[in-house]
Amino acid sequence: MYYITLAATDAGNKKEYEAKIWVKEWEDFKKVIDFKLVGNDSEKKLGGFTEVPFPNSPEFQDLTRFAVHQYNKDQNAHLEFVENLNVKKQVVAGMLYYITFAATDGGKKKIYETKIWVKVWENFKKVVEFKLVGDDSAKPGGIINVPFPNSPEFQDLARFAVQDYNKKENAHLEFVEVLNVKEQVVAGMMYYITLVATDDGYKKIYKTKIWVKEWENFKEVQEFKQIVYATK
Repeated sequence: MYYITLAATDAGNKKEYEAKIWVKEWEDFKKVIDFKLVGNDSEKKLGGFTEVPFPNSPEFQDLTRFAVHQYNKDQNAHLEFVENLNVKKQVVAGMLYYITFAATDGGKKKIYETKIWVKVWENFKKVVEFKLVGDDSAKPGGIINVPFPNSPEFQDLARFAVQDYNKKENAHLEFVEVLNVKEQVVAGMMYYITLVATDDGYKKIYKTKIWVKEWENFKEVQEFKQIVYATK
């Protein structure tokens, strides 16, 4: 089974798609199992972060196992990979993958984050970062900090929450910036975002809670409240 992320143009607009293709070479058999749009060219610009919809696809499990193997070798450790929890990617000279995953250490389940630089055309893979972030903290109910709160993905989520609040309350908030993001694995992902927005020229700080199910293209603001007044 091949999971392929590709770029194609649609009426001149470059978009990103994901295809799932079943191949049986000995039967000269090929079948497209899935083909879907996952983003447009604006998400693929240099420096932009996008979330991968299938973090436990074989491709990303293999990347994580590569990072675990490298860590075990360098640190004389004995981690055993369990599962991926979240994968984000960033276009650089190649691709940077930010993977949050679970592994066991002496039988105890722990949560790690790794950053892996890949240049496919050079057959190049390098673990740039590998760190422990919690003991089984990403299980359903566990809340963990997101390392890049001002990535385009979270700015878009914060803007979505502000727009939703404006619509419901007939308000006129204007989004300024994201201060902090936490995430929680539920049936999908729950994001807890602290953000700055202006209200009639006054900067105020708000907290919002947003439920996201990527596979259903579902987003819902669960909570939005003001917590601090700031300066004009």
